[in-house]
Amino acid sequence: MTWANILVVEGESIAAQDLQEHLVALGYGVSAVVSTAEAALKAELSSRPDLVLVAMRLADGSDGIETGQALRERIDVPIVYLTAYADAATLEHAQKTQPYGYIIKPFQKRDVHVVIEMALYRHRVEHQLRDRERWLSAVLKCVGEGVIATDTRGTVRFLNDAAESLLGRTSAETIDHPLSEIYPARPSAPAALPETVAQALQRRATVRRTKAPLALPNAPLLLVNECAAPIIDERGMTVGAILVLQLAEATDQE
Repeated sequence: MTWANILVVEGESIAAQDLQEHLVALGYGVSAVVSTAEAALKAELSSRPDLVLVAMRLADGSDGIETGQALRERIDVPIVYLTAYADAATLEHAQKTQPYGYIIKPFQKRDVHVVIEMALYRHRVEHQLRDRERWLSAVLKCVGEGVIATDTRGTVRFLNDAAESLLGRTSAETIDHPLSEIYPARPSAPAALPETVAQALQRRATVRRTKAPLALPNAPLLLVNECAAPIIDERGMTVGAILVLQLAEATDQE
């Protein structure tokens, strides 16, 4: 079991007491038990919980889903909703706030335990993934070669600083745009992917090309060394490609 400090936001006093007893019996800490949106916001800032349990309707008439969203926006904490209703409309409304789970009333200790453990695990994994993404992004931004990542359709998903400088485009101008728009590596087929990227996706292998011509608008002709490789996920599916560009030399367009 993962120990956690939990904030309970429940408008019904009997339900709140029952839930608190379940949490203590399971070995969790209870940072506070409150019944209104205002009290929840104050308690969150003062106790810094690891997880928040929020009822769909609070004692002051507040919408628990809106309260949960406000709590999550202030502190990155997993939200689990408490509800007596599991109808489609309620769940659809709650899903807009990306909750980490639901506990159906009346509370069963086993259900409470399972939902909380899954929510804590998911939140921990998401944090690890975000940390890895930040590390990777920082590394890629510092390397001297231009690095561009695309999906399988050739839509740009990432562009590092060196690629921005080489192409004369910012990330804001390139993300979610076709690679062929920002990297005109095939003048004879401007709408096509660079040959190295197309082959890397097709062969599922690394493809290299030296001194490929790069004709940018209002700029001298550039020669670049290209290296493209497929991005393959844990299921063995190709989900995109990486294109690394290294300036070979520049010549006049004459």
